[in-house]
Amino acid sequence: MKDYFDIIKSVQSDLKKADEDIINLVLKDKNDLSEELEVFLTRGSKKIRSALVFLISKAFGAKTTKEQIYVANAVELVHNASIMHDDVIDKADKRRKQKSFNAVYDNFVSIIAGDYLLTLALEYTYMLDNNKITGMMLDTLKTLCIGEIDQHFCKNEIFKLEDYIKKSYEKTGKLFETAICAAVIINNKYSEDIRNFSVNFGIAFQLRDDYNNIYNQEISTDINDGIYTAPVIFAAKDYPKISEYAPKKIHEIVKKAKYENRMKELIKEYTQKAVENIDFLEETQYKDTLIELCRFMEA
Repeated sequence: MKDYFDIIKSVQSDLKKADEDIINLVLKDKNDLSEELEVFLTRGSKKIRSALVFLISKAFGAKTTKEQIYVANAVELVHNASIMHDDVIDKADKRRKQKSFNAVYDNFVSIIAGDYLLTLALEYTYMLDNNKITGMMLDTLKTLCIGEIDQHFCKNEIFKLEDYIKKSYEKTGKLFETAICAAVIINNKYSEDIRNFSVNFGIAFQLRDDYNNIYNQEISTDINDGIYTAPVIFAAKDYPKISEYAPKKIHEIVKKAKYENRMKELIKEYTQKAVENIDFLEETQYKDTLIELCRFMEA
C-alpha cells in the first residue's frame, strides 16, 4: 500500500500554497508566539482535512482558488486549536513525536494560543463572505465543544454502539463534514451524497484513531482515562462488568483477535459507505485518490 504522502501527491502544491498563506496570517500580527505558532502549524502534520478540500474540488473539475485555501486553513486552525486544548486536558507532553505546546510553555499560554488560532479560523471564515459556510463553522465549533463535554462527563461508561458513533461524529466527523461541504458549496456542487461521504469518512477516521490507540500502543491511553471505544463496547457483551476492571485487565481482554477483527469490520463498514457515496463522480485521478484515502484508513 502507498504511504499517505504518496497518495496525496496530486495536491501537494495546493497544500504548500495553503501553508504559505497561513504563515503570512500568523506572522502578520507579530506577537510573541508568532514564530512558535508558525512552526506548530507546519511541522509534520498530515493536513488530511485540507487535502480533502482540494481533492473534492478537483474531483468536480474546479481549479484551486483563494476561497478553497481559506476553507482549508480555517479547518486546519480549528483542528490545531483543539489539539492545543486537548493536550492541556489530557496533560500530554508529546504531539507528533515532539514536545506539545503546553510542554514548551504552560497550560495558560497553550489555552490562549488555541483561542487565538480559533480567532484566525473565524477570520478566514469571514473572508469567505458566505453565510451558509459561516453557519456551518459556528455549528461545528459548538458540536466539537459538546463532544468534549459529553466525553468528560461520561468517562468509565459503556456506550451503546450507536451512541459511540454519534460521539465519533461530534469529536471528529463534524469538522470533516465542514471542510468537504464548504469546499463544494463554494463551487455550487453541494449534494447529500457529498455530505454523507464527508460524515462517513470522518467517522472512519475517528474509528481508525481509536483502533490505533488500542492495537498500536502497548497500553491504551483511552482505556487508562476511562474512555471506552468500540472494542470495549464489543467486549462488554461477553464481560458485562468490564468497566469495573483495572485498565490493564480491560486492555488484555480487548486485545483478543475477536474484538480487533470486529473493530476492523466497523472501520471497513464506514470506509465502504464513503466510497459508495462518491460513486457518482466522474472517473478522474482525484476520485481515485479519494477512494485510496478511504482504503488507507482500513486497519
